[in-house]
Amino acid sequence: MHFIYCPHCGTKLIGKEIGDEGIIPYCENCSVPLWDMFTTSIIAAVVNEYGEVALLRQNYVSETKYVCVAGIMKLGESAEDTVVREVKEEIGQDVETLEFVCSYPYEKREMLMLGYKAIVKKKEFRHWYRVSLQNY
Repeated sequence: MHFIYCPHCGTKLIGKEIGDEGIIPYCENCSVPLWDMFTTSIIAAVVNEYGEVALLRQNYVSETKYVCVAGIMKLGESAEDTVVREVKEEIGQDVETLEFVCSYPYEKREMLMLGYKAIVKKKEFRHWYRVSLQNY
């Protein structure tokens, strides 16, 4: 999100040099810099003890591809808590262990993605399709 007006008072922002950050949108009325904002999300490869990976078909993401479990962090929630919650919500599995893999910007949706490997015990999924990647 790129600010043009102050979200606090509605004043049109000016560009102001802020330390080594360069020119930043700034509200003269509130005396506050307003850095560009992005949504922080998680993406998780959910893997069971047999090396099978849970992949989902979510039509709002893609009608032709399977995807990993993903979701947006809520206020006051850690990334790890988000992974545990999303895995439970999307496939009904309890995360046994969690490992951070990497982070990357997803510019298409102005998101920061935090990638994890979530280990679960094998059991039937609650709602979604499953695909084994052992043969790929």
